[in-house]
Amino acid sequence: MFVRKVKEKYKIEAIIPKEDFKKGGKYHETFYGNFDKDKYKSVAPKLQQLFRTLGGGKLKHTVIVDYAGKPSTLKDIDIKMIEALQKLGYEVNDEMYKTGHILKNNKEVPILEILKTKATKVRGYDKLKERYETNKNENLKKEIDFYDHILKMDILDSSKKIDIRKLAIYDNQKAKIVFSYNHRLIASQSTGVSWTSCMNLDRNDDGLCWENYVGKGASAGQFVAFLAKVGDEYTLESPTARVLFKPYVGKISKDIIWKADKTYGTAGGFREHVQKLIDNNVKPKADIYDIDPDSYNDGLPDHWAFRESGGEKRTFYR
Repeated sequence: MFVRKVKEKYKIEAIIPKEDFKKGGKYHETFYGNFDKDKYKSVAPKLQQLFRTLGGGKLKHTVIVDYAGKPSTLKDIDIKMIEALQKLGYEVNDEMYKTGHILKNNKEVPILEILKTKATKVRGYDKLKERYETNKNENLKKEIDFYDHILKMDILDSSKKIDIRKLAIYDNQKAKIVFSYNHRLIASQSTGVSWTSCMNLDRNDDGLCWENYVGKGASAGQFVAFLAKVGDEYTLESPTARVLFKPYVGKISKDIIWKADKTYGTAGGFREHVQKLIDNNVKPKADIYDIDPDSYNDGLPDHWAFRESGGEKRTFYR
């Protein structure tokens, strides 16, 4: 049923299908044959701590943020709009609303298209009520209930039209960033995408086996950041770009920091931007940090140093 598909969307679909990644699937052995479970157990708490912070206090292995780094959330006015759409007979909940699409007669309908259609009709509300008094049509009653709800919201502009610019789903018509340490999303970093990389799990033509580092890297604490167009952040059918965050381990503290490696795809400034978002959520100790040996280094330095500056500030330098 389509409702289930929408809910699956919200849970985030990876590029590699589930059936190809589960045991016996096409990519399972390539990934997990090089995955160190014990090593992953030791780094998982630090990954979880980072992603809990990224997710605004809730632990999720995949966090979607807008380009300002804020988690995708609904405003109070969006909650009220969900209630209004339900009065029109649409099947909608918070999760479905975030995707920008809801259901009517098992068909997917873009929310903004619905509201653009309804936008100018608020001014005809009184005539709508007169028509209902004449024929008691059930569909007219739903329209009236919808507008009764709309008129109680701070959603109308100066001309008494619905102002969709006030809704979060209008704000979200920009690029989204998908951070994830989910194994299937990490495995999807260069498989079935528009860019070319030696981390493609389908590569087996040169005998170098660089794709073995995909599973190794995941067990070392790597995570991926995809750039996706709004509407594709849940399905990742055609992401615009990605970077892989590589872990560095402190020589003394054994603390972990993450650095974004080379950008694949098309996105000017993406690497620098997502690095700032991660740096804002990582509070490392003063130490020398070495890149984890199970991470394929695609252009990063092997070491980072972190030192006290003026007793308060801490500064990275290579």
